[in-house]
Amino acid sequence: MAYPDRRDAFRRQVPIGRYFADFACHQIGLIIELDGSQHGEDAARRYDAERTAYLESQGYHVVRFWNAEVMEAVLDTIFAIVQQRQILLAEADRFHATPARRADPLSQGEGEEP
Repeated sequence: MAYPDRRDAFRRQVPIGRYFADFACHQIGLIIELDGSQHGEDAARRYDAERTAYLESQGYHVVRFWNAEVMEAVLDTIFAIVQQRQILLAEADRFHATPARRADPLSQGEGEEP
């Protein structure tokens, strides 16, 4: 299996609007959420739905996994989605002008110590 390009780096606990994504890759607009059992409660499900709607409105694709599912199969799924997003973005660039991909804030010097 081919793994994502190093430029498509995932970051942990990334602020996006008023939310924090567990893992986000700005370059391809992908967020990975790892949910514990508290996310099964009604109030948490409503909050997660609102949060996901906001993140998707910002151009991200949100994928959720239960903590108990996190194993090699999850990584295979993530890499398959990364590849799919890379293909979709490349095709979109071919057919019409699209805004530049999001820059990774940390790669632009934000958050670095002087």
